[in-house]
Amino acid sequence: MKRERIDKLLVERGLAPTRTRAQALVMAGAVLVDEQRVAKSSETFAPDASVRVRGADDPSFPSIVASAERGAFPHAVRTDEPIPARTLVTFDLGARLDGYCSDCTRTWATGELPDDLAEAYALVRRAQSAGPSPAAAVR
Repeated sequence: MKRERIDKLLVERGLAPTRTRAQALVMAGAVLVDEQRVAKSSETFAPDASVRVRGADDPSFPSIVASAERGAFPHAVRTDEPIPARTLVTFDLGARLDGYCSDCTRTWATGELPDDLAEAYALVRRAQSAGPSPAAAVR
């Protein structure tokens, strides 16, 4: 049985739109053959090999990046305003996989924060630490 390069198999099976994209998936460690990670896009496999690409199907919603006061809005919209220094930036993103939609929100500082923002950030961190562990909830 003739063996095929993995980048070619990925395109033939519709798992990647181009060989260039297939090669990028291999380099990212996202391609599995028989549940083993493929290290090089030049590796060859039987045409009937079990091939899988790890990762999300799509974003679950358009990602949001909001800074300063806009970071408090639940569904901030894009603006052309630059992100200022010494403020908080909120990132809200997610992915869809097998029908499940994830949602992850994180906040970062763009430098040393003014006292009022640093105090609010520390208060939230203390409240999160005092709450139950997410891992404990699934046990």
